[in-house]
Amino acid sequence: MWLVNSSTLQLEYFVGSNTPSYAILSHTWEDEEVTFQELAQPSAVSKKGYLKIKETCLKARRHGLRYAWIDTCCIDKSSSAELTESINSMFRWYKNAEECYAFLSDFRSGASAEDGLAACRWFTRGWTLQELIAPTRLRFYDQRWSFLGTKKDFSRTISSITNINEDVLLGRKQPKAYSVAIRMSWAAHRKTTRTEDLAYCLLGIFDVTMPMIYGEELKAFHRLQEEIIRHSNDLTVFAWDQKQEERSPVSLFALSPAAFAECNDILRLDRAKIDPVFAITNKGLRFDNFKFLNYFIPENNGSKIASYIIPVGRRNVRKLGLDTMEEITMQLRKIGPNLFIRNGSLCAIPGSVLHVQLHSFYIQTTIFNSQDFQTLSAWRCQFPRQDNLQILAIIPESHWDETDRLFFLPLDDHSLVLAALCAVTWEDSKIDVVVCIDFDPDNVIICRIFNAAEYDRELSWLFQYQRLGYDVTWDDVKADAPRILNFTNTVGVSADGARFTISASINGLVSSLSDLEIYSVNFEVETLTRAEQESVQRPRHRKAQDNSFGSAGNDLSLRWN
Repeated sequence: MWLVNSSTLQLEYFVGSNTPSYAILSHTWEDEEVTFQELAQPSAVSKKGYLKIKETCLKARRHGLRYAWIDTCCIDKSSSAELTESINSMFRWYKNAEECYAFLSDFRSGASAEDGLAACRWFTRGWTLQELIAPTRLRFYDQRWSFLGTKKDFSRTISSITNINEDVLLGRKQPKAYSVAIRMSWAAHRKTTRTEDLAYCLLGIFDVTMPMIYGEELKAFHRLQEEIIRHSNDLTVFAWDQKQEERSPVSLFALSPAAFAECNDILRLDRAKIDPVFAITNKGLRFDNFKFLNYFIPENNGSKIASYIIPVGRRNVRKLGLDTMEEITMQLRKIGPNLFIRNGSLCAIPGSVLHVQLHSFYIQTTIFNSQDFQTLSAWRCQFPRQDNLQILAIIPESHWDETDRLFFLPLDDHSLVLAALCAVTWEDSKIDVVVCIDFDPDNVIICRIFNAAEYDRELSWLFQYQRLGYDVTWDDVKADAPRILNFTNTVGVSADGARFTISASINGLVSSLSDLEIYSVNFEVETLTRAEQESVQRPRHRKAQDNSFGSAGNDLSLRWN
């Protein structure tokens, strides 16, 4: 690292253990700062920034230090390698300094510390966050370089200004003792001149390194979050909350630290209970053996529409006069087999929670517009949302979307069995039937339906695979449950002395937003007369007479707003 000799005001270079003790300057950049190339030039003394160098060296000599580090002139910014090394090392350099001098150029001489500190620009800049936290000894000076006091003297005031716990300010706890969300919140209201620096100034706070790529703008903060994930499984990195307007970008990652402004109290999940394994892949964020993907039905929601959620953090709340721990969850939308995107704001869980038998899945990290969900997924087949049709179980979970009650159909592989166990209520009777989605030899989508009570062996065989975590293929059906292949789209059932026929047919619709076909399952129920019951020997397809429920009007494309 380059250091300024506090007596000669000339630069000297040191490596590793040969680096001497030094003082370090923290300040906000202003006009006429002296650069690395300019310091040795005679014209440097005429620039306003030279006074900072002179005063820093004077203070260093008074504290018995022969060297000082000042960011304006101790980094050769013409060298991208040196700039990257310096930014990645900066937290450590401030931490290792014997003395740190914070020059507050807008703190008027004579003003009280309690009033003057809060108004200082120094507390609003991104780079000064690590310069506040890292040094063991931090001394504040006003605009005339008069001593104001130390970080220890003002710790309570600074904590109030910054929302940073005094234990961190005084070095009793390291930043890593706090959740990612809390550390991000420390930077939520800070600014930098370059967009990229909002990420680069936080490298030391999260103890990570990464190359500097000026010109990438918001991608820098995206890369920072990815780097944090590579070193930590703290899910609070996703606990940011930023309202999504209709056409705003949708992303798993926050666009800037500002999204964490309300996260100062979000704690890590209890690792004794939830210790997730996840990693960035070219398909998105992959979760492996994660048993906490759930969906919940909000209270006081007449539609009873479920939302997928995963826990990302927790916070202390006071309810009914008692302190309790509330779990914070991130809402997800399913857009394909085993594939989700972030959807909407964070939420607590004020409703019924049901577990999803899906332990490995992806969450896309790509930024795209919210109206483009539809173009990302496969063909879909939706079941109508009606009071007289209840979905009891489905296989496979990977291809089912509970929110919109639909299967994602494989585009190029029709060997997978998609099946739903449905409870059909008709008049005073309730009948359980299994509907299987299949393709005929011409690749036309069809339904096969059978009575769950009458064919309980086939029912048990199909859904045992869900318990075992395997998918069922039509080759499996052919080998182990061939009777399923004989079922058509109509089944005859008896209940309470009455005879019914239940039909399940497919209605194909083409979305106006993409070239992918969207299908809906249409159920029809007909009660047979006594004469018809006597004449029916086996179930056969019949035309319903205005007794249908569910129709092509349940078009999925109308539901993705």
